Amino acid sequence: MVDVEKDNQVRVIMHIRFLGFLLLLGLLQSCAPVNDPNAGVKAVPLSSQDYMSLSPEQKYAVSNKLLNTLYKGMPADEFFKLRDGLSSPVLSSNINHLDQVRTSMNTPEPYLQDFLDRVLGKYFTTESRLLNTRAIPMATLQELPLSKDYFHRWMAYVLSNNILFSPAFELDSVDHTDVEMIYNDHLVYAFSQGKTISEIVYNHMTSQANWRRFRSPEDNTREMMEIFLMRFVDAEVPLASIACQNWYLTDDAEDYQLRKGININTQPQTLLGRGDIVDCYDFYQAIAEHASLIPAVTTRLVNVFFADYSEAERVSISQSIAAGKPVYFEDIFKAILFSKEYLYNNPRTKTYEETLLGTGAQIDWYAWNYMFHDINDNNPGSSRPDLGEIRQNPMSYKLGRNNQVPLDSLAFAYYHKSIRDRLLLDRRNTTDSLNTGDGGWKSSFIAPESGDVDFLSEADFIHYIMLSTVDRKATDAEVSALSTIFADNAYSNNRNMQSLIVMDYVSRLSEFYTFSTIAGGN
Repeated sequence: MVDVEKDNQVRVIMHIRFLGFLLLLGLLQSCAPVNDPNAGVKAVPLSSQDYMSLSPEQKYAVSNKLLNTLYKGMPADEFFKLRDGLSSPVLSSNINHLDQVRTSMNTPEPYLQDFLDRVLGKYFTTESRLLNTRAIPMATLQELPLSKDYFHRWMAYVLSNNILFSPAFELDSVDHTDVEMIYNDHLVYAFSQGKTISEIVYNHMTSQANWRRFRSPEDNTREMMEIFLMRFVDAEVPLASIACQNWYLTDDAEDYQLRKGININTQPQTLLGRGDIVDCYDFYQAIAEHASLIPAVTTRLVNVFFADYSEAERVSISQSIAAGKPVYFEDIFKAILFSKEYLYNNPRTKTYEETLLGTGAQIDWYAWNYMFHDINDNNPGSSRPDLGEIRQNPMSYKLGRNNQVPLDSLAFAYYHKSIRDRLLLDRRNTTDSLNTGDGGWKSSFIAPESGDVDFLSEADFIHYIMLSTVDRKATDAEVSALSTIFADNAYSNNRNMQSLIVMDYVSRLSEFYTFSTIAGGN
């Protein structure tokens, strides 16, 4: 982390705190979407024509809302013609970036194995890989370009952090092999093989990894009906337990192995609208074939991406997506991500990955070689908080992450500190490109090879940093206040210090941690 000169540090920070404090408080309150709760919100696709009709700044905000959700980002110096200034931003091209993302998400990565090898070689030793099964997916999403293969891994990451497929690493019956199995085999590999939602759910339910999460026939069968069908019928649980009576999980002494005994049920049970469920395989098949599976899975995902919407609005969005009869998980994800409602109106709080990796892609941030182990190491009390302290531990909770990002005072204080220290105020100083131990945003962020940033006035440079972090230009008041801080501390010709000061200010803005909305979006 770059130190501000000690004699000026307190004064600079106090100025910035004064600018950002009131705005930061807003994040600790619930975000309210700008919808009429009685309007019947739908997941209507945002068309290419809709996107192209937006202003340059609106296009940038929409592009980065989509990309940040995917843990990627569009740098401002690529999106705008910096030499024309940023008081009235001009696009660098008329390319439809929304269509570009769609195309990328459908295109296989030709050098996939090279990128996967790079991730393991850069961030993990051979000995540490099994112990970092929760960190490897996050590191992979940092390194792998947007592609069909990337999209599969991103979907798997979201699903394995959700109630649907969480490995529940926090439980003593779960270990790293379960995380690896669910993420890589049940999800990523299944996506690559074109497996349907029904096929993926059935394979997962019959697995040892699933039984290590819900250990008894009673617990497992109840949870499968509630999680995958949103069916809460207590009377059906004893019947399902009879069908699964010969399935059980051994205890700790036998390493929690899934066993299938000889006491197989032979009497058909009537549940889930069927009268032919005899054994556990029949029970799982009935869930996988049930009419409520697709609506329930859709609802589970809508509840994540529209967490701050009312229940009535989420139901309406879910119904509009389920009406399209999605067959594959990507059908549901794409319906959400490319909807007008999501891209225009949803002011959702960002997850840690969306803020870190999404903004990181916009400011040319470099992850140091121990970064993803460090953020996932569950070591409370370290100088840089980890995801456990932020209460966004990946793949850990029995019922998945909360749909709403935790914003209690302590969790958000850790969130803010981690992002501020690891991302915004951490500048990569090394001139050795092979030094993987020095992380932070690179000098190319404020001095790209094009040299276009050098043409920006001080006001436009402030706009540039703001666009790169909160997807909007600075207000006149912000330009005036920040320029005064630069002048008071003799930083008027020091772009490095100007960048750090603006980004320190940004770290205190509530909007930095939320997705922007488009005025008049419908």
